[in-house]
Amino acid sequence: MTGHFYNFFIFLYWFCIHLAYPFSHKARQWVKGRRKWKQKLLEITNSKEKRIWFHCSSLGEFEDGRTVIESCKRKYPSIKIILTFSSPSGYENLKDYVFADHKMYMPYDFKRNVKAFIAILDPCAVFFIRSEIWINYIREIQSKKIPFYLISLNLDLNSRFITWPFKTMATKAFKAFDLIFCQNERTVSLLSKLIGHQNLKLSGNTRIDRILEVSGQQYVNKRISDFIEHSFCILAGSITAQEEKIIYKAMNNLKQYSIKWIIAPHEINKKKIEASVYRNPDRIMSLSGTNEPHQHEIMYVDRIGILSQLYRFANVAIIGGGFSKKGIHNIMEAAVYGIPVIFGPNHRNYDEALELISGNFAAIYHNAKDLETAINFFYDKRNDTLFHHEIKELINKRTGATERINLILAGRLNVLVS
Repeated sequence: MTGHFYNFFIFLYWFCIHLAYPFSHKARQWVKGRRKWKQKLLEITNSKEKRIWFHCSSLGEFEDGRTVIESCKRKYPSIKIILTFSSPSGYENLKDYVFADHKMYMPYDFKRNVKAFIAILDPCAVFFIRSEIWINYIREIQSKKIPFYLISLNLDLNSRFITWPFKTMATKAFKAFDLIFCQNERTVSLLSKLIGHQNLKLSGNTRIDRILEVSGQQYVNKRISDFIEHSFCILAGSITAQEEKIIYKAMNNLKQYSIKWIIAPHEINKKKIEASVYRNPDRIMSLSGTNEPHQHEIMYVDRIGILSQLYRFANVAIIGGGFSKKGIHNIMEAAVYGIPVIFGPNHRNYDEALELISGNFAAIYHNAKDLETAINFFYDKRNDTLFHHEIKELINKRTGATERINLILAGRLNVLVS
């Protein structure tokens, strides 16, 4: 992919979002959030301040870098943290995040925007999180010789950055980073074939540190507790419409267990959830509803940002995304509580998924029959204390990525902020 083609692609991307503006709430957030960005940036910057810029795509990517952001702010409280997002799912849900001094949308990756943004912000260091590769920004940061880091990169053989048509341009982009912190050996191996080993560091997955932190926090939700009572509970997290249909089909063949089902759609549509409750009020309820739990079988989660806390109530988790090109969503948020996980076929060879599968702590399903078989197996394990302890240990042994990154960065950042 050439630079001209990339710039055309960015323009087409911008055009399509504006085209969707009248019809899509997300597109409207995307466009409105970027209006007058230059004025907003000028208002929050001061020439006497030193600033570190963290950028992530959305809420999920933010969680991958969150522990690094927070440890940076704790260690250097006088430094201003500027946090930007590409997607509304990050910005709209983190307006009150206290470890960033300022939050905003990242302006579109047009050359004129990039030059103005970097000139005004004038960061002493820049961190991109996981999969954010914006070519014009990367070129400008490199040309200004600003220390530049990529956190929590995870690649597999199908990653768009190492396949056509993005491979050539992505290779140049990866070379621009001073250090790239990789989640696993596979990523190091794949990337080293493109750019060598010089700027690659094996850190592990920072998201696990955050997940362990969340799991240790106290969380009480009487409505969910009253709904479950003493029943076996299955939580389907971040699921698509296709996965929901399969779950409902399996649900009808598992009546003998009196299972309580908590369903958290990936895209929460409150009107759709309200319609489901209205059609079957004795069977289905919503988390934020007002009716009292009374022999209800299904609860829909209609709030954003609490899913990682809710897994603690479940005996089994069904993780969404396994039937999409992007692959499964985060399975560790559930496994940290010692519960087995079930997901669709596209687990993208994530290390944690492979290890859970090999230990019989996870199962893959292609259809309702597979899902029923997996649930039957894990239902029989419900009182196996050792089984659940081993799942927890699998996650616990993968912690420490944030500390490893901080140790490597300490010398570099100390010089920058002094």
